[in-house]
Amino acid sequence: MTESSDPTRSILTVTPTAFGDLLTALKADSRPPATEVTVAVSERGTVRVHATGAPEAAVTTDRHRWDTFVRGVRADEFDHFAS
Repeated sequence: MTESSDPTRSILTVTPTAFGDLLTALKADSRPPATEVTVAVSERGTVRVHATGAPEAAVTTDRHRWDTFVRGVRADEFDHFAS
């Protein structure tokens, strides 16, 4: 995963299973399992997505872009990555 607007240009690499788990949790409107991917939203609206074991390598975005991603997930736009 990457975010084109992330000034750090971080790239988050996770297993297909972990990405599928993230998509499943987002579709169900539940908190993603903290097995391989952790999503943290700050009070300022900054969203950080990182591998649970490597919080220093986080993809960072804002709440608006994250919400747009989640709407895409719920519209099945990313299903082909998890199949």
